[in-house]
Amino acid sequence: MKKSLVVLVASLTLGATSAPVSLVQNEYDFAATVAKQGVRDGFLQYLDKQAIGFGPTPRNDYDAYAKSTPLSTKNDDRSYLLFLKGALAERQKHYEPAEQFFRQALELDPNNAATLNYLGYMLADKGVRLPEALKLIRKAVDLDPMNGAYLDSLGWTYFKLGQYEEAEENLRQAVERDQTDPAVHDHLGELYEKTGRIRLAAAQWELSLAEYAKSAPADIEPGDVAKVQRKLETARVKLAKQDSATGQPKPE
Repeated sequence: MKKSLVVLVASLTLGATSAPVSLVQNEYDFAATVAKQGVRDGFLQYLDKQAIGFGPTPRNDYDAYAKSTPLSTKNDDRSYLLFLKGALAERQKHYEPAEQFFRQALELDPNNAATLNYLGYMLADKGVRLPEALKLIRKAVDLDPMNGAYLDSLGWTYFKLGQYEEAEENLRQAVERDQTDPAVHDHLGELYEKTGRIRLAAAQWELSLAEYAKSAPADIEPGDVAKVQRKLETARVKLAKQDSATGQPKPE
């Protein structure tokens, strides 16, 4: 599972923030300047500026990171910046450059669990190079075995591989550790639907929609809510037909 860029920055720095993440023209120089002080501190300062309304006009975030890259000299700062660039590129559906950025980050920091997870999840979600995706995410889980997002990624990769038993084990663990993430419930719902447990799938999709309703707009991918809603509606139709045919709900 991938999180919004704001959540990713927060999880790698202070642990929490509600600031939006769109950059603006007059912030390019700001981003470049604070990068001299270190990417982590600089980006946090940028988020603080965003939180108090620093500049109203959104622009392409890409260029600001590009300007900051030459100013970061430490390997961990460069790796962190490459990770952010990869996450941003992936969010904008620029998958090839995103993969390049993630791989460059891993060359500098091969044991960075967040980068391993993000790259692995991106590959798995697209259904490409699944064995490599599994290897990347397994390593992330080994580094941080209690991380619900990584367990979700692992379960989702097993799901894509058709290994439903392993998928369920990891997805259920992910839900136990992160009950507020709508994507986790969505994935477990997909697993239940694929294995014929429609009522359980519908329950997970209901939870997913409930969590989406609590989420900030910046944390939601366009169209995700509509996709879950369609799945839930389809499941309800199937359940209604089953119940009508048998005269009672089918146990699962």
